[in-house]
Amino acid sequence: MTSTSPSNTYSFHVERSKFIDSFCLAEAQILAATKRFGVKTQSLTGANIEMLRKVAPSPKVAKSTSSALQDCLDRFAPLLATRCDVVHGQMRLETIGGDTCAIFINPQLQSEIGLVARILSITEIGQLRAQLLQIAKELSLLSPASSPPKPSPDAAGGP
Repeated sequence: MTSTSPSNTYSFHVERSKFIDSFCLAEAQILAATKRFGVKTQSLTGANIEMLRKVAPSPKVAKSTSSALQDCLDRFAPLLATRCDVVHGQMRLETIGGDTCAIFINPQLQSEIGLVARILSITEIGQLRAQLLQIAKELSLLSPASSPPKPSPDAAGGP
């Protein structure tokens, strides 16, 4: 492993920042979805995901909407661990096998022996960011199906 140039360092910091911003956008859409679907909002994102997992098809929520919501949550949930590593870990850049990579060592996950690290290329960080933006976009488009209004008592065809 060898150290990298300052320009690479800057590029990785920019991409890391964009990843964090994209994650925040997806988190905001999760929170907005809890309100749109009428589930109790929690303080932690993981808890909001669990609340949204309870949204099932019903007269107010179309089966396709429930399925799309679950799909977004299934794609978002695994990214929580990556987010923790990227946010809480000091970023170190190293060249591994000819490729520059960011190494994140999250101090919350360390054991007594050895280090646990997440290693990501700048391309992989960009791919994660794109996934988060796509999830956020899809979540923003989901809302419970509107049910038809109840007929008024004065409607034609009444007694």
